Amino acid sequence: MTSFLGRLVDRLRGRGPAEDVEPDPNLANSRETGGLPREDGDAASTTGTGASGEFVGRIAGRDEGYAGRTGAEARAEALAEDHREDEAR
Repeated sequence: MTSFLGRLVDRLRGRGPAEDVEPDPNLANSRETGGLPREDGDAASTTGTGASGEFVGRIAGRDEGYAGRTGAEARAEALAEDHREDEAR
């Protein structure tokens, strides 16, 4: 857990919660970290446990859960096509 002095320094530097808000002990970054290292990692993921002392959550990277065009891209293309048709009239 973060020490009192560490929280105080964070507040002085403008990091951390506002002064009128109590810290939330249920946030993931307020929990203890660690675990046992695994010899067989799962494709260099950032979500496994380890003894690094850092919060291990997915922070960035490619989402392989979809392939091809997303719904947002399809809607944007359809809207652009409708706009072109309206201008052609």
